[in-house]
Amino acid sequence: MNWQAVYPVLPEIALLVMACVVALTDLWVPGKDRIVTYCIAQTSLGVIALGQLWFFYEGATYYAMQRMVVADPMGHLLGLFATLAMMTTLVYRVWRARCCRCLRYRLSSSRQQLRR
Repeated sequence: MNWQAVYPVLPEIALLVMACVVALTDLWVPGKDRIVTYCIAQTSLGVIALGQLWFFYEGATYYAMQRMVVADPMGHLLGLFATLAMMTTLVYRVWRARCCRCLRYRLSSSRQQLRR
């Protein structure tokens, strides 16, 4: 295998491996301990973001797989922002889930008070 052909798509390969690790970890973690899966997902996305940033600062354009894949700095910058957007979405989801639980509790307690 030629590593020059794999080098431009290394962030995508790492993302695929990390997604498999998160999925397999999620199978074995009980429902109450899902924070482990969340932390692994955020850490892996952080590693991918750092990899995209490193490729962006390198500033070289690579061609791979018989010139069918082009990895240039703009593509890595877009990948970086997509990764950061995914990390932000996961943080917002956890925050919103906690907020909705509080809201659901408040609504149910206020409905019980109205029935009395």
